[in-house]
Amino acid sequence: MSDILTPNFGESVTSATVAAWHKNAGDPVAKGDTLVTLETDKVSTDLEAEESGVLEILVPEGEEALIGAVLGRISSADRTAAAPERETLLIPLEPKKTTSPETRKSPVSAPSAPAAEFPGQKPHGKVPLPEHALAG
Repeated sequence: MSDILTPNFGESVTSATVAAWHKNAGDPVAKGDTLVTLETDKVSTDLEAEESGVLEILVPEGEEALIGAVLGRISSADRTAAAPERETLLIPLEPKKTTSPETRKSPVSAPSAPAAEFPGQKPHGKVPLPEHALAG
């Protein structure tokens, strides 16, 4: 893509008027085609296409443009080729956690609280039931 700029006509010239566009917006242009006629109070000049492509007009006929202003653009004839490619952002998913028999661990149970010491408690941590609870 290339910009069509208002050229510098000399020290005392600060702007130019777009007298005529010789192509319409969206028209295909070839390198060397006359695109636009610019006029100042001292000179009239034609600008040619520096490359082939499709014309985009930014400053319409009759408007004044400062020196160095972008009057229009020539984009690639194949607009899809001129458009920058978008990168597809892929977010990796967390890998599935698999366990092989070698790495498989037995389930871990919560550590049991230390057994409180109660009178009559047996060494294996069970509390005997009173006699009246068993009668029934």
